Amino acid sequence: MTTNERWRLAVHESAHAVAAVLLGGKCTGVLVKQSCGVAFVSQLCVDRDALCYAAGPAAESLATEFDPPSEIERTADELTNTQLPTSTDEHFRRHCAFADFDELPRGLQQDCQHVARWCVTGHEENPHIWANRYFYLQRRATDFVEQNKEAIIAVAESLYRQTALSGDEISKILTEVLHDVALLG
Repeated sequence: MTTNERWRLAVHESAHAVAAVLLGGKCTGVLVKQSCGVAFVSQLCVDRDALCYAAGPAAESLATEFDPPSEIERTADELTNTQLPTSTDEHFRRHCAFADFDELPRGLQQDCQHVARWCVTGHEENPHIWANRYFYLQRRATDFVEQNKEAIIAVAESLYRQTALSGDEISKILTEVLHDVALLG
């Protein structure tokens, strides 16, 4: 995995974590491994859950806007053997991103599959509504990312350096960043 791929995954998964917390849920852990990233977040109401799924892909543009933090490069073995912090509740819903889409583990779906299901459910006979819901959700996710990019990047920088963060570590970062934003705002 290249530095840019790992940074993109860290930003992507951090957006899921930040979205879950700021939308009223919880993130118990997030990690970036050799070929994928995973965030463990609580299930939200249907619309907020869809926004949480859409936030990851929407945030990937930040990976080109912001440079990854400098650090000692991780070896493939280090990334492959990355473990979740022990406080992570793995029963929480998983938001996943994969550097190599052919390596999608059995039983896991991409964020785009969850977004598509949200767009179609309840509107199976009205395809024109699917597109409207898709573009509405993408606009909401893009707005969410723009409004919270400082928090997303702060979490992503820590995740990139450490390869895994606990829910407590994420909460601490968000408290610091949001406190600083409130003081400036």
